[in-house]
Amino acid sequence: LWFKDLSDPRFQKVVRQVGAAYVAPGMNNPPLIVGEGVSLFDLVVHMHGLNSFDEEYAESLEIAILNNVVLRVLPLSRIIASKRASDRDKDRAILPVLEDALRTIREQD
Repeated sequence: LWFKDLSDPRFQKVVRQVGAAYVAPGMNNPPLIVGEGVSLFDLVVHMHGLNSFDEEYAESLEIAILNNVVLRVLPLSRIIASKRASDRDKDRAILPVLEDALRTIREQD
């Protein structure tokens, strides 16, 4: 999950509502959301290789999830761009899967 501003009081409220807690960044640790039910989420405040939050948000896609909640997501091509720019082992490992998924999506269009 990419957040523009973690100081927004609504952020803390939502984190508590889902039974989680926010752990502020430390010397070598990024910010974290911890708790039951949030283990599948990473919290980021910067995406390597991408434009500003506002610029990327303007190009994000809206998808409806459970109970008609609308979530904005980056296009897969932008996620791939960020993974390439990060160039970490875990990002390089997932790139072939993401690139195959993008090719499949494009072939279906």
